[in-house]
Amino acid sequence: MANNARFPSASGSPQGSLGQLLLERRCEVYTRAAGLIMDLEEALDVDDGLRARFLLHDLRRCLRSALAFLTAEVYRELERLEAFSDVLPSDEGPVPSGARSELADRIQILHVKLARSLSVPHLQELEEIVDLSARLKAKMDTESRVHDEQTRQREREERCLAYEAEARAHIAAKAYSRASKCLRKATRIDPERAVLRNDLGVVLSLMGRNLEAVEEYRRAVSLNEAHPGHRTPEWSTSYYNLGVALRKLAQESFRGGQIEQGHERLGHAADAFERYTELNTSGGKVAEAREILAELRHRLRLTQRPELDAQELGEGAGEAAAERESVVEG
Repeated sequence: MANNARFPSASGSPQGSLGQLLLERRCEVYTRAAGLIMDLEEALDVDDGLRARFLLHDLRRCLRSALAFLTAEVYRELERLEAFSDVLPSDEGPVPSGARSELADRIQILHVKLARSLSVPHLQELEEIVDLSARLKAKMDTESRVHDEQTRQREREERCLAYEAEARAHIAAKAYSRASKCLRKATRIDPERAVLRNDLGVVLSLMGRNLEAVEEYRRAVSLNEAHPGHRTPEWSTSYYNLGVALRKLAQESFRGGQIEQGHERLGHAADAFERYTELNTSGGKVAEAREILAELRHRLRLTQRPELDAQELGEGAGEAAAERESVVEG
């Protein structure tokens, strides 16, 4: 088949640098493919099946490597042509008689459609070119959404880290109120970041706001238990800190004459220290936690004795381990 395709004139060419690039690339693809098509037609004319097989393979590679620059109709024709790969002989020999005329037709049609693509003034989406299946489209959409969420998560983490650094600077300067504001801003950005909840609890404890500190520590341990993959190496310290804060609240209850409430808070504090010692067998503040736990269990037994008044219980709950207790940043 003669190479008589008409190239679009300058006036009909796509506008802009992208359009110019598209036209240039399609012309390059056409030039390479047209030469292979002519050689393939010659191989069919002399009934050289093996050479036709090799040339068809080269033509396929030529077009497949430029898939993004093809049009949908060229791609469909390429797929039809590829079906002949299994028909052509793998050794020297003629082209099967039943396939020869059909292959010649397909080659000519491909040539025409390649020439037509030179006048298409736009780049088609690859999924349109290859007629991507609904399953793969859905898979691509899902992966795209996951990637977008990962990007947003990285942005959130960077903002949170900036607030954390600012908060630590305020803590070092004993500006606890400013530190708490920074950490609250960070928790609004990423409410499920447990380490922020723990650190906010630490600051609130330093400010003497133990009830609020308990709420933040509880959020921290809840998030860590619910999302194991998000834990930091020191995540279990939130249990220790929770125990410390609950113990202080128990002291406040006893001193205020609220024995039942104090007993309940002591029980919760003991649970927190027990969980901490279950998660940590050594290192950290394990030894201190075990001593505090033993002391708390003793206090819990004392609360059952009616002859002890609230003041005695409160003093007892604060003496044995007061010097050992300190909150730990997570």
